[in-house]
Amino acid sequence: MLKSYEAYYDNGKLNWLGVPPHISKAKVIVVVEEDESDNIHDQSIKQLKGIAPKPDRAVSLEDMEAAIQNEGAKL
Repeated sequence: MLKSYEAYYDNGKLNWLGVPPHISKAKVIVVVEEDESDNIHDQSIKQLKGIAPKPDRAVSLEDMEAAIQNEGAKL
C-alpha cells in the first residue's frame, strides 16, 4: 500500500513537515517539487493560513498533532 508524507529536502536530509512515518526501512518514490524559494517550510505554513477554523479555546500542541493525524478532526 502506498502512503504519502510531506517533507522538504535540505543538504541530503529529509525534514518532515508532519509526524514522520513509523518505519525503519522502506522502498520510496520521490517526487520533487522544484521551488526557487530559500524558505520552503515557511511557505508551506503560509499556504495553510485561514484553512482551519479558529478554535474557541486554547489548544495544546498535542491536540494539534492529534487533529492533524485524524485529518480534519475538529477541536
